[in-house]
Amino acid sequence: EQLCINYANEKLQIKYIQDNFDAVLEEFASEGIHVVGLPRVHQRQVLELLERKEGLINILNEECVRPFATADSFVTKLKRINRGDPCLVQEKLALPNEFGIRHYATVLTYDAKDFIIRNKDAIADDLVKCASKCSNVIVSSQSKKLIVERKGSSKFKGQQRGWHVPTTILGAFQKKLRTLVETIEGTGTHYVRCIKPNNDMKPRRTNQNTTLEQVRNAGLVEALSVSRYHFRHRLSHADAVGRYRCLSRTDVPGDGDDGKYIARLFGTLLSDFVMSDPPVDSSGPFACGCSKIYFREGSLEYLEARRREVFSAATAVLRRFFWSSVSRLRFLTTRRAAIRMQAFARGRKQIV
Repeated sequence: EQLCINYANEKLQIKYIQDNFDAVLEEFASEGIHVVGLPRVHQRQVLELLERKEGLINILNEECVRPFATADSFVTKLKRINRGDPCLVQEKLALPNEFGIRHYATVLTYDAKDFIIRNKDAIADDLVKCASKCSNVIVSSQSKKLIVERKGSSKFKGQQRGWHVPTTILGAFQKKLRTLVETIEGTGTHYVRCIKPNNDMKPRRTNQNTTLEQVRNAGLVEALSVSRYHFRHRLSHADAVGRYRCLSRTDVPGDGDDGKYIARLFGTLLSDFVMSDPPVDSSGPFACGCSKIYFREGSLEYLEARRREVFSAATAVLRRFFWSSVSRLRFLTTRRAAIRMQAFARGRKQIV
């Protein structure tokens, strides 16, 4: 059961990353931005270990029909055929019926003790034939249907010794999972990721290590790395102009909503910026789309650093003006008080 769950998670995880990649391509196309050298989303090696011809699923199905097959023989055959696979963990001190798989989240060790029995999960042929002669219509019809299915599945023969491979739990699960993925691909998918803030199940408490581990295991980091491969940050035209127009030392003609004006403005602001890792297409540190502006790695940090410098200088001017005004006010107040005291003292002296 745990192997089926992890297999489904791997399949859905690669679908999630692929959807993120497709969403990035659609966004670039709608914004009129042409990029080259985007990383492709390849099928995970762990899925190849499970699904290929000499993979775990086919080997387990063959062992289910082989006479006198045991968990030890299944694990030995799996490790021998997939000896060089990086996703198959072969510990020297592992038991004969144990093997490990390196999933995207972590490495899990499986105990194959009951794999063959549970994977068969079939009623004996004699019992099925007996049930097909039952007077109950429902029982007999379902039993006859099962007999027909077994006859159809027996037409498939194993490639090595000609074994008749019936439908197994893992094989049926693989078909249903494939149908599920095809159904999802035909719909508009939206993903919801639930993150548990702490293991104590208490409110208003967040464990950063636990949260970070869940984010990493859920594949969010990998999905973000794919979507931020070319452009790390993006801002709308209004937000970008409103935030960084103050850095322009010269008056750039144009309207804030004009794409050409925004391209000229940020071309001037980033003229001195040097990219540490220039892109393959030799484009600049930013790209201006129809409604958004995209920044490459380091360019937005460069603008933020310059903005802090400008605001620090402006803050120093304001502080200097404020304290000079306060000091002058104190001086004038002290001066008026001194003049009044002098006038009072001189007037009293004249009267005496």
